[in-house]
Amino acid sequence: MNGYQFSNIGYVLTDVDVSTLHILTNEANKLKNNFESGIEYNHNLAGNIKREFSLDQIKKQCEPFILNVCKFYKQTFPAYKPRFVSNKNIILKDFWINFQKKHEFNPVHNHTGLFSFVIWLDIPYDIEKEIANSPGIKSNNNLAGHFEFSYVNSLGEHTTMPIPADRKFNGKICLFPSGMPHTVYPFYSSDSYRITVSGNVNFEE
Repeated sequence: MNGYQFSNIGYVLTDVDVSTLHILTNEANKLKNNFESGIEYNHNLAGNIKREFSLDQIKKQCEPFILNVCKFYKQTFPAYKPRFVSNKNIILKDFWINFQKKHEFNPVHNHTGLFSFVIWLDIPYDIEKEIANSPGIKSNNNLAGHFEFSYVNSLGEHTTMPIPADRKFNGKICLFPSGMPHTVYPFYSSDSYRITVSGNVNFEE
């Protein structure tokens, strides 16, 4: 007997390179010390988060690393066929940072473009403590503090893939097709900011 996997797609999870992480961390620290200096990005986003800011000022510096991860994705998941075909170059089009506080959240949503990503810069909690402090502590699906994908499997059934993104994920990037629905659940165990960077890769106009 032999078992065979249906051709499908997934996500890439890897470490952010040192130079890009340094650029992002410096910019995050500058904004954290003076939120008034940031350009608000909330109107472009689904997040129920008060402090979300554009990172256009450092986009070109971070673009090479992001595009390299996109290249790896295309090699790893050839089953991913974008909804439109173009011979144009791809670019980092949208780029922003989220400073998420306790009880804030991102509802289920997707993005525009070819690829989207999240970079976890500073997650101020451990997932075990989150689960223990969640109002859903007696739930059979306690997802406090998690990042989660929603998708339809090979049988047409709706399913999810939760990722327990806590402080162990700091400095990592998760890259996925832009149309993939995902959500960020609220956290409860810390008064510090959950700092993440996100963006969209698309064809050059």
